[in-house]
Amino acid sequence: MTLPEGWKHTALGTVLERVTLPVSVEPSREYREIGIRSHGKGIFHKPPVSGESLGEKRVFRVVPNALALNIVFAWEQAVAVTSDSEDGMIASHRFPMYRPIREQCDVRFLLHYFKTPQGKDLLELASPGGAGRNKTLGQKEFERLKLPIPPAKEQARIVLILDTWEQAIRTMKELLLTARQEKQAHMRQMLTPHHPADWKKNGWRRAPLAEIVAVDSESLSSVTPPDFKFRYISLADVNEGRISNSLPLHNFRTAPSRARRIVHPGDILMSTVRPNLKGYARVAEPQRECIASTGFAVLSSRHGTNINYVYHYLLSDDIQHQLNSLVAGSNYPAISSAEVADLQINIPVHELQVQIVKLLDMLDGRISAIATQVKMLESEKTALTQCLFSGRRRVTPCVRNAGAHA
Repeated sequence: MTLPEGWKHTALGTVLERVTLPVSVEPSREYREIGIRSHGKGIFHKPPVSGESLGEKRVFRVVPNALALNIVFAWEQAVAVTSDSEDGMIASHRFPMYRPIREQCDVRFLLHYFKTPQGKDLLELASPGGAGRNKTLGQKEFERLKLPIPPAKEQARIVLILDTWEQAIRTMKELLLTARQEKQAHMRQMLTPHHPADWKKNGWRRAPLAEIVAVDSESLSSVTPPDFKFRYISLADVNEGRISNSLPLHNFRTAPSRARRIVHPGDILMSTVRPNLKGYARVAEPQRECIASTGFAVLSSRHGTNINYVYHYLLSDDIQHQLNSLVAGSNYPAISSAEVADLQINIPVHELQVQIVKLLDMLDGRISAIATQVKMLESEKTALTQCLFSGRRRVTPCVRNAGAHA
């Protein structure tokens, strides 16, 4: 690959040096170790431990502004840059740290590069062996890796741009978390009356799900016409409450063997496989003539019940607790349609059901809008990162024939 003007293919061993500051552990002192998460998710601090509990473990002092790696999971992008927050903490020999030689490179630039697909490929190249713990990063292999490195000023500008985008994404994710927590708080308040008078005032009662909705009321049969066309919904087609928009057409003869549950607009799909992971979805109007996998329970409205109220209640802490009890200790957590039918829910008069659904749908809309913005920002950052690290987009105005400038 031809590099942009001013860039060089540089071996890391020529611009980085390993920093090793051994710590002589005192049994009576307290120490705090660091860890590094995979997928570029940064450093975490382990709980404090006594020097006595460290025993003969070899540990080193963490220095700020160093490129640090977890050699066991470097191939999975377990790489980070230390900060002043880690100054004085310790790390085992599995977390080597590197500082620039005479400021020839910016460790934050290297971090951003290793978070790209190209960077991940290089870390895997330097981690020979099989899967998991056998793929250990080799120090010599790491130092021989060659990266396309621009001049110092361009490195700094790339870092500034990508740091700004990452901060924007973090901020949006915090807003998303807050919106989800707000919805959960409203659900806890509205779906479980706290005083006996509230139960009587709004006609609340606690009943098994089978009294409120129909469970698996219709199924395909052997008399189904062989040319009957339908779209099949598998467990993999439901994600975050939504059903995939690209469901292929099938007929009865070519359908998967698990295609049995008939689905109508307005129904709720509830995964009975790992049900505590909230694999639920509401079936929208365009998704008519659908058949769902037997891995779902299909819930259909009965007269006097708002099916959307039931959908929101399935996401409540109450249902989560009941499901956790049903699958506790199971290697393959799954429940039957009969167990779905026996789930208990709190249900008020119809008018209050409608009010609760209106508020929770509004909160869901807000959550969905923020989640869409997060995905958009992440997608745009990925595209921008590729442009910056390939040199297709330059951020040093003085470079001649540089094409587009940021």
